[in-house]
Amino acid sequence: MKTSIRLVTMAVMAMAVVFEAVAQIGAESEDQAVWRRMEAACYGNLACMRSRVREVSPPPWRRGWTDPDELFRVLQRTGRFRELGLKDEEGLVLVREVLARIPSKTARGPGAGGSEGQPLLQGMAFQEPDFPYRAPAEFEPVKAVLLRWPFDWKAMQWAWAQMVETFGKNGVRTAVWVNTPHQRDEAAQVLQDMNISTAHVRWVVEPTDTVWIRDYGPQVIRALDGPAWGVVDFHYYDGRRKDDNTPLVVAWGMQVPLVDRQKTNVVYTEGGNLNHDGLGCVVYSQRTYKKNPGIDPQEIDRRIRSAFQAVKSLVPRDPRLDGTGHVDMFMKIVGPNTVLVGRYGPDQVDADVLEACAALFAHETNGAGQPWRVVRIVQPDVYYTQFVIPVVRTYTNSLIVNNAVIVPVYGIAEDEEAVAVYRELFPDKTIVPLNAQEIIPSGGAWHCVTMEMATAEP
Repeated sequence: MKTSIRLVTMAVMAMAVVFEAVAQIGAESEDQAVWRRMEAACYGNLACMRSRVREVSPPPWRRGWTDPDELFRVLQRTGRFRELGLKDEEGLVLVREVLARIPSKTARGPGAGGSEGQPLLQGMAFQEPDFPYRAPAEFEPVKAVLLRWPFDWKAMQWAWAQMVETFGKNGVRTAVWVNTPHQRDEAAQVLQDMNISTAHVRWVVEPTDTVWIRDYGPQVIRALDGPAWGVVDFHYYDGRRKDDNTPLVVAWGMQVPLVDRQKTNVVYTEGGNLNHDGLGCVVYSQRTYKKNPGIDPQEIDRRIRSAFQAVKSLVPRDPRLDGTGHVDMFMKIVGPNTVLVGRYGPDQVDADVLEACAALFAHETNGAGQPWRVVRIVQPDVYYTQFVIPVVRTYTNSLIVNNAVIVPVYGIAEDEEAVAVYRELFPDKTIVPLNAQEIIPSGGAWHCVTMEMATAEP
C-alpha cells in the first residue's frame, strides 16, 4: 500500500513541478541548480570536483559521450575548462574519471559489423519485401507504440505509466518489453496502483539491455499500395546485443519482411537519428558518417536511402555538445512539408549549428519536391552535470500519437513558450507536457524511449 501511495505521489508532484516552475521567470531545474552550486563551490579546485563526482551516482542508462578524448577536445574548444577554472590537463583528468564511472554496458561503442555485432537470431531466415514501400512519417496515424519498461530505473516508472495512459486514451495499442514474467507482473501492478487501464497493453517478454527503444527498435516500412508492411534492421551497439536483436524479434514474431543492413550494405545508425517526411525524404545528422568509419559518405547515403526506398536525404550538422548526435535532439518533421528546428540564444555554443540546420531546410525541398516551412522553437541553455557532461534539453524530442502530442518539459520558464508552439502547430490535438527533468541528464527524453508503428498489429 505504501508503494502505491508513493508512486501516485511521485506522479502528482512531478507534474506539479512543471506548471509551478513555468510561472517563474528565469527558473532553472533542480539538477541544474545543484550542479551550478557545486561549480561555484569547487571553482579552480580539481580535487574538490573529483570528490563531488565520486559522491554522486551517474544518471542511469546514460548515453552519448563515451570517448574521454573526444569529449575533452569538444570541451577544450568550447572553453568549458576555463569556465571551471581548470587547466586543460586538469580537465582531461576530470573527464576521464567521470566517463570511467559509466557502466560498461553503456560505454561500449558501435562496431561496423562483424561477428561481435551479429544479432542473436542470426540463424533465422527472413525475406526481403517484394513490394514497393516507403517509411511512414511520425505525424501519420499510429496503431501501436513500443516501450521497454524501466524495471531497472524505478524512479522513472511514473513517466512510463503516464505515456501508457496517454496511448490508451488515443486509440494506440502499447507493446511493453520486459525481460521476465516477474518484471511484467511488477509493471502491471504499478499501472494498476495508478488506476491506469492495461486493456490496450500487450506484454512482450523478451530480453533487452536498455530503455532507449527508439534507437534499436524496428524501423517500420509500409507498402505504397495495400496493407503490407515490413521492418528495416540497422546495426546497433556491439555491447547491446539484446537491444540489437529487437527488430528481428518483431519481424519474426509478426512474420513480415525484413530489410537487412546487418550483413550486406551494413550501416550503423540509431533510430533517434532518423526522421522521415513520409514522402521519400530521410533526415539524419553528419554524426552518421563518423559512426561508419572507412565508408565513403556518399555510399552511406546510398545504403540508408535504399533501405527505405527514399528519394533523397538531408544531412544537417549535429550540435557539438550533444553526445548522441541525433536529429531528434534538435529538429522534428511535424508535417509533410513542415519542420520544427530548435533555436539557441546567440551566446550558446551550438547556436550556429541550429541556424545552419534551419537554413538547410529553408533552401531544400521534401520528398515530393515541395519547399519546407521552417518553424523555430526555443532550445534551453545547455548546462553541465558532473562538471563536464553537457545536458542538452530539447523540445523536439516529442512523440505524436494520433490526437495527442507528448512534449518534454523541464520545470523552467521556456516550457510555456515551447508548449505554445506545439499548440499552434497542432490546434486539433491535445498537448501533453511530461516532465523530463530526471531523464534528460541521461541523454534523451520521451521520443528516445518510444517507437511508434504505423502499421503493426500488436
